Amino acid sequence: MAELPESHSNSTQSRPRFTKLCAYTLKHSSKFDSYASGGESTIDTKGRSWARIAELLADREEGEVVPVLFAPAEHFARVTGCADLVSVKTRKNDGANSFTFTNFRRLSPSLLKASLKRDSGQPLGDYRRDYAICQTPKDLADRCVLSPGSEDEDVTMINRDMTIPETTRKALIDARRGQGKFRQDLDERWGQSCAVTNCSIREVLRTSHIKPWAISSAEDRLNPENGLLLLANLDILFEKGFISFDDHGRMIVSKELSANDRRLFGLPKKLRRRPDAGERRYLAQHRESFNFQA
Repeated sequence: MAELPESHSNSTQSRPRFTKLCAYTLKHSSKFDSYASGGESTIDTKGRSWARIAELLADREEGEVVPVLFAPAEHFARVTGCADLVSVKTRKNDGANSFTFTNFRRLSPSLLKASLKRDSGQPLGDYRRDYAICQTPKDLADRCVLSPGSEDEDVTMINRDMTIPETTRKALIDARRGQGKFRQDLDERWGQSCAVTNCSIREVLRTSHIKPWAISSAEDRLNPENGLLLLANLDILFEKGFISFDDHGRMIVSKELSANDRRLFGLPKKLRRRPDAGERRYLAQHRESFNFQA
């Protein structure tokens, strides 16, 4: 395998330096695309002053960013977006409050709201109002370095990175598209069948990276220990953090899936064999990324 350039690892990309506290808010996900289109966005706070966050914004150290975490109001169990707070204002004419932010990006992987803690240290819990002050998650910068791009977007980014040797570039593109040596290695590991169901219909099988693609290094992305061969429905559930696996290969199902959802998908299931040492290492990172308890 060609030598992998250190500069391609996410660990070397520029990350914002966040303040210790952040704002949590609920907004309908239909707005997220417009927030991510670039420039600044301003949102009315429905009479809530955001005074504490305004103080943090004023008192932050040079170079620090006050993050705003967004959970979809229609499905608020996960925090899926993050932006940088620019200002908090009260309009003189009507006394209404608003906040302005920029650099909205989707988190990859998303954060479980249940993992957030209030500024007091207490869990955020079943908080459905539109604003709270929380402790900034320690791994937030890692989660928002890259938005979870489409396959084509990720391939474009690989092609634009001139620090990657040509042979490695092709291997990474193949791995992102579920082709090439990465697919061949997973076929060999799992007997060309789904790691869970044993289905061997090639057209419905997907190569799943265990450690999410957006936070993986180039080496991780090409390592067959960081992969599972899964049916398409299981692949998307695994990618989005609705299921994971423990060190024995037993499936862990998110509490976000209802009893009816589990019945429809036939969950839980388990891997056809116990994961090897390398797979267990990556599965531990998958569980940590999505706040699963093994």
